[in-house]
Amino acid sequence: MIKVLVVDDSALMRRILTDIIRSDSEIKVVDIASNGKLAIEKIKVHGPDIVLMDIEMPEMDGITALKQIMREWPLPVIMLSSHTESGKAIEAIQAGAVDFIVKPTNEFDTIRDEIIIKIKTAALARLARFKQARAQTHRFNSTRKKIVIIATSTGGPQTLEALLTELPKNIPASILIVQHMPPYFTKSLAERLNTICQIEVKEAQEGDELKVGTALIAPGGFHMELKAEFLGAEGKIRLNKEPPELGVRPCANKLFKSVAPIFKENTIAVVLTGMGTDGTEGCVDVKKFNGTVIAEAEKSCIIYGMPKSVIERGLVDEIIDIDTMAVALVQLLDV
Repeated sequence: MIKVLVVDDSALMRRILTDIIRSDSEIKVVDIASNGKLAIEKIKVHGPDIVLMDIEMPEMDGITALKQIMREWPLPVIMLSSHTESGKAIEAIQAGAVDFIVKPTNEFDTIRDEIIIKIKTAALARLARFKQARAQTHRFNSTRKKIVIIATSTGGPQTLEALLTELPKNIPASILIVQHMPPYFTKSLAERLNTICQIEVKEAQEGDELKVGTALIAPGGFHMELKAEFLGAEGKIRLNKEPPELGVRPCANKLFKSVAPIFKENTIAVVLTGMGTDGTEGCVDVKKFNGTVIAEAEKSCIIYGMPKSVIERGLVDEIIDIDTMAVALVQLLDV
């Protein structure tokens, strides 16, 4: 049984969330709280497995409470936010929240399944990080540029920060990222990362060209692909609203499959923390064109789903902890 503490300053919202959670026999609401200060007191009493917490609350807001929780009683926290709070939601993720749920404007029934799935996923989260190995060398084609393509989902914002902030400004590769997130939030994520990274980080736009030392994040709600107009061209970013694949849009498989035949052996695919199998079929294509596949090690993953999938398919060249991933990439790219 998964024990959940529900924290929101609205009595109506607390009741709605409690009713949704109680509709699943595997989850139990152990208590409710109307602000972050009360939430901390009730964590001490009940020891919940998951905290579902609003961002904006009186007396102590959700982000302040989250930071104290992560310092003193680290446990999975899912934040509740609105579209207008996308920047604060990203701040919460960077502070240790494992995920967030965007509040609908009216009917909460529309996200009932999302709430249940995210609670069950968060219950699997690993919050500790460890160190592991470095990547081996790889023979690149010196006539083409190099590209790093990254797939991540739950736990991705913290993991991307750990990786991208350690990359040097002169890294000799373009970087394309698929992070499973809804619209608005990917832009806030890119803006935040850009302020703390040596490399440039931005949300991708239609027609963007690849730049060495720049990371482009697929915008929420759009698939991102690389399209080359002629043989030998590096390609430009193309965005589309084709149906979701594996229940997600953007889908990393679509990006990986579009990049692999263009950059061939100069492709490095990185699969980081996340629930599900997105990235696996894309890595099949990366390997078909002699690219390199790196997976995050289980013991540093917040959710060991996507990396596990590529590892079990036998597609991975290296398994690396996130704390040494940047060093491994720099070594691999021979900066």
